[in-house]
Amino acid sequence: MPLSDEEYEQAVLAAMSQAGLDPALIYAFRRTDRMVTDSNKHLLSKKQLRQWNDAINEYHRKIESGQVI
Repeated sequence: MPLSDEEYEQAVLAAMSQAGLDPALIYAFRRTDRMVTDSNKHLLSKKQLRQWNDAINEYHRKIESGQVI
C-alpha cells in the first residue's frame, strides 16, 4: 500500500534527521517543500531561492530568540 503524502513527508523528515542533516535545512525543506543544494540551486527561480534563504534565516532567528521548533 502506498504511503499517504503525510506519511511520505514524515519518512523523509525522519531520514533527514537520522542522516544528521543540519536542522536549518530540514526546517527550510518543511517550509518550502524543496531541498536546495549546490547542484540544483541554478534550476530555481530567484523567488524560489529567496524563499529557501528566507526559511533558513527564519530558522536561525527563531533559535536565537529561544523558540522551540
